[in-house]
Amino acid sequence: MDGFPARMSDPIEPRIAPLCAALNAIPGVKTLYSCEGHWQRNMDPYVLFRSSLAFAGEFNARLIAASPELAFFWRVSGMFLSDRVHSARILQFKLTVQGRPLENRTLLSRFVRLGCRNKIDHDLVVIERIVRSLGSQESFPPVQVSL
Repeated sequence: MDGFPARMSDPIEPRIAPLCAALNAIPGVKTLYSCEGHWQRNMDPYVLFRSSLAFAGEFNARLIAASPELAFFWRVSGMFLSDRVHSARILQFKLTVQGRPLENRTLLSRFVRLGCRNKIDHDLVVIERIVRSLGSQESFPPVQVSL
């Protein structure tokens, strides 16, 4: 998929590693791919992970509740990806930032881009704290699904 590392063995980037470690410390949650974000390549930060629907729903709710503390709007969205081995559709989730904060369409000064980087780094620390608080829960409330 576009933007994913070429190999699962690629090292986790240092700015996103603590968040990935916090997610992986929760039973039933497994990170698959991640990126800390790179303005030079127009790549925003993300984490692709597997978990229960209840965990993903509670994670997204906590992100919304923490929005006053976050510099950017973050969300968790679900998607089905094919498992080529078993021909199954597997539900996976992606934590993403909205609004393309690291996009490099204009000739912004280096100062502005670095300021954005600092805000994203701040957000990643806040999100890691949210995940660690989720890890202390025994269970998650059921998610309401509307069709």
